[in-house]
Amino acid sequence: MLSAFILTALVSTLIGTPFDTAGTIGLALMIMARSNGMTHLNLVAGAIIAGAYMGDRRT
Repeated sequence: MLSAFILTALVSTLIGTPFDTAGTIGLALMIMARSNGMTHLNLVAGAIIAGAYMGDRRT
């Protein structure tokens, strides 16, 4: 889950929009988490959304 957070934060910083990040990278990460048999997909989704938001918060 930490890697999902870092990856989405990095991509969100590079692209500049959290919505596109969550829509592209987030979907792929959720599919990978589900296929690996993770039982707490809510935590993965939270890491994706938080990473996309943090990557967008450039000061």
